[in-house]
Amino acid sequence: MSNEDNGLLLTDVVPGSVRRIHLVGVAGTGMGAFAGMLKAAGYAVTGSDENVYPPMSDMLREWEIEVFTPYAAVNLDRAWPDLVIIGNVIRRVNPEATAVRERRIPQMSFPAAFGALVAAALPVLGLLAPLTSADAATAAAPTITAHPSDETPASGQQFVVRGLFTDRGAPAVGETVRIQSLDGDTWTNIPGARVTANEAGRYRVRLILQRSVQRDLRAVGVTPGPRRNAFDRFTVTVG
Repeated sequence: MSNEDNGLLLTDVVPGSVRRIHLVGVAGTGMGAFAGMLKAAGYAVTGSDENVYPPMSDMLREWEIEVFTPYAAVNLDRAWPDLVIIGNVIRRVNPEATAVRERRIPQMSFPAAFGALVAAALPVLGLLAPLTSADAATAAAPTITAHPSDETPASGQQFVVRGLFTDRGAPAVGETVRIQSLDGDTWTNIPGARVTANEAGRYRVRLILQRSVQRDLRAVGVTPGPRRNAFDRFTVTVG
């Protein structure tokens, strides 16, 4: 594939040569955190995504990072970026990524941009100390969020639990998510409450609970190999 087909794709950039940075796929765990780091380092940062859910939506709002939805070429007119960072989950046919190539706006992949810009951002953020093994383990650990559509569903009424599942800072594409219920001191799988995360690491599980009582539930993100599962606990009151 030619360089022309890829637009103005950069593998490195001088940090001081850009001011306005736009991240396509900003609601991902890694991209969102990187956007916050760039903002703290003094860049003018914007982003776009198809959908933005808590907690990342709350964090981006707190960092005063404007997010455009859905993906569209017009977002580039609004952001007017010096550099566009394309998230790992963004497909080539994405309309915004396509417009970046066609307009020959300087662009970088997430890993390349992180490598080029993070070193310059660390002194500003006071993060010059080397990462400890505990820091590295935390960064690599899988994470999952769980957000019920209704915290007080009626007995027998369907509701939805949705969230984001990541592993090693990237979407846990195709990995299993289960919903479990706490019965006494034991967590048990709810029959049928099992799905796989999509290409963005997002999942959606439909539930129907029968007992009229407060239920302690949790989402479990199951990773392959050695057991490194992720958990997020929540409560619903079945009426």
